[in-house]
Amino acid sequence: MQDSIIKVKDLTKKFNSKIILDHINLDFKKGETVAFTGENGSGKSTMLKIIAGLMKATNGEIIVDKNLKISYIPDRFDKINMLIPEYLYYIGKIDGLSSDEIQMITKELYSLFYLDDMLKTPMKYLSKGTLQKVAVLQALLVKPDILLLDEPLSGQDYMSQKNFITKMLLYKKQQVTILMSCHEQLLIDQLADRVYKINQRTFVEVMDTNNKRNTNKHMMSFRKQSSESTILKAYEEKHDIMVIENKDNIQIIVNKGDSQEILLNMLKAGFTLIKYEEI
Repeated sequence: MQDSIIKVKDLTKKFNSKIILDHINLDFKKGETVAFTGENGSGKSTMLKIIAGLMKATNGEIIVDKNLKISYIPDRFDKINMLIPEYLYYIGKIDGLSSDEIQMITKELYSLFYLDDMLKTPMKYLSKGTLQKVAVLQALLVKPDILLLDEPLSGQDYMSQKNFITKMLLYKKQQVTILMSCHEQLLIDQLADRVYKINQRTFVEVMDTNNKRNTNKHMMSFRKQSSESTILKAYEEKHDIMVIENKDNIQIIVNKGDSQEILLNMLKAGFTLIKYEEI
């Protein structure tokens, strides 16, 4: 993560006469994940919208290569009179995907975020949490260079939250730069390399987890079987692990120091290993 991908230079944002952000200077590196925290109305969403090009700064500038793909997940999604597949089809076409590619990618995402039963319900009738899933999906159709997340877990169910974090961990491995406004400590603990708190209209770095982490994460994928619940419950009580269940397999994300013990025990219990990788 040596190269700067975004530079914020002397940025100020006012709404009428009220200063929201005051002379902000920040530098974000390729492949890092940075969390913005702070009270509601402190300017977290405003900064993301300015970086996304959805809002103009009053003064200063954002320097980012215009050839980079930026995807944005808003904190709320409007109720529109379309079906989810219709909406994502048009977004996929804008992203340059073929019809077959859209169908293949969305099929996987529907399963990952438990949306298969909602595909025939007009979006104007969907709950806030389900609409937030659609907001996530439209940003994940094509892997971006920069991903901007504004409270991405808002209203989502627990399993969808875990699957979302797994997807973000894979993006981190692929050197996607992630900037996120969030309140959830789960997101910060699992993803953030640096954490900024917005205080009195400026960004204060409160944590650099790059200097604190001495373990990597390993992800193991196994074929599902009937005995998994009891075994995994015991592991969750003993180790800091995250378990993600899909239709046919189960994924375990664990600290590097615990991975060999858990892998050996899973194999002894009769689980079939599908994939093992560092993330």
